Amino acid sequence: MMCEKEKSRLPWVSAAIGGTYLLWIAYYIAGSGGIVWPGISVFVIVPHLLCTVLAVACTVAGILNQQSRASLYGIISYGMAAVLFPPFHVFLILPAVLMAVWHFKARA
Repeated sequence: MMCEKEKSRLPWVSAAIGGTYLLWIAYYIAGSGGIVWPGISVFVIVPHLLCTVLAVACTVAGILNQQSRASLYGIISYGMAAVLFPPFHVFLILPAVLMAVWHFKARA
């Protein structure tokens, strides 16, 4: 458990970046006329988006419950999302690193 006096802004920044990424990808898909390639979107983009939504949800749950365990789930989910859709992995590195720093700082 993380102490009350050691609150960090890293998970909030990570959640904000992850949420902004989800909004951006939704805008990108909607701006391209919906789902451009149905086969690619079903097998690649949708699992990537689900992992990213799970990562942001775990980040917020970790912040609200002050549990570093949930942040570890968020780090793993960000990593899985980056592996599932490599072209956009650049946008998921920063939130994953921020969550990792917060997780290991809270565990120490």
